[in-house]
Amino acid sequence: MSEEGINKKAIALITMLVVIMLALNLLDNAEHWQFDRAAILTQSQWWRLFTGHWVHANTEHTLLNLMSFLGALFLLPVLRQPARLMALIVFSSLGISIALLCFNPNMEYYLGFSGVFYALLAGGSIVAWRQATACIIAAFLIVKITIEQTIGPMTYSTTMTGGNVATAAHLYGVVAGITVSATMMAVIKTKQHPIAD
Repeated sequence: MSEEGINKKAIALITMLVVIMLALNLLDNAEHWQFDRAAILTQSQWWRLFTGHWVHANTEHTLLNLMSFLGALFLLPVLRQPARLMALIVFSSLGISIALLCFNPNMEYYLGFSGVFYALLAGGSIVAWRQATACIIAAFLIVKITIEQTIGPMTYSTTMTGGNVATAAHLYGVVAGITVSATMMAVIKTKQHPIAD
């Protein structure tokens, strides 16, 4: 079966991720899981580097990110490969959170999956760059990130999330997604064609 197909492992993983996102929204205690600068740096609550991407401000925010996640899987079949999907989610989550800690000192709190969603789009587009869909998504990302970094977030994004949109997380997500996918591709290529001494 090709890596672009969807198998039982992929279905199980995607289902688990969807359930986690919905369950954390139902718990209604996002403050215990969100990215919290002070809690991370002074109380060593390192899990927030990951869990902050899975909790949301409200139900609309959760559903927006959930539909975005499923949309990415539909548009970029390469993301349905379980190892690639997990690597992108885990390492991009960590990369985005570390970047927020280092480069956005005034950002005390952050929550939501959108940064990781951007990482999935960017990472998937790098892998599938020969496909028209991937090229369109890459162009969309360039335009969207440019607008967000120069003008600010889109009005609909602010309305749907019920608060400020962390556009920096979107930018870091794109960078993280590209980095993770490029690294994985380089490792795979090296294993397939080892360099002789």
